[in-house]
Amino acid sequence: EGEGGEGDVVLHFVRHGQGFHNAFATEWCHDGGIEEEAYVADGCPVDPTLTPQGEEEARGARTHVPPDVRLNVLSSPLRRALATAQLVYEARPEGHRGSFRALEVLHEQGGLHRCDLRLPVDELKAQYPMVDFSALDQHDPY
Repeated sequence: EGEGGEGDVVLHFVRHGQGFHNAFATEWCHDGGIEEEAYVADGCPVDPTLTPQGEEEARGARTHVPPDVRLNVLSSPLRRALATAQLVYEARPEGHRGSFRALEVLHEQGGLHRCDLRLPVDELKAQYPMVDFSALDQHDPY
């Protein structure tokens, strides 16, 4: 009956919007490269943020969160995921914002690609002050 009643917990899983690593890979493939090689290439950005298209995609995700529920966020500590979640979270009225935590277990493919290496926690805290990073070590474990 509907999408969660009083006391129910509703989970929404959201993939990040387009990151600069995705745009880099698209250009890499356009130039004849193989996508998987793009993510290990020297030019691939480390812990990239969202492109303008990715920001628009994140804003579009706002419509999938019911307006009358308190939003608690668990996110990957990678900037593309944090930025996506932030754009949804900040659009909520103050009374509908719960906790916003970054968890290493949500870290995408740690250590395989340059784009999946995260910044140190101190740098992330400066960029995302509303996020609780207390569950993370200072440096990327991968």
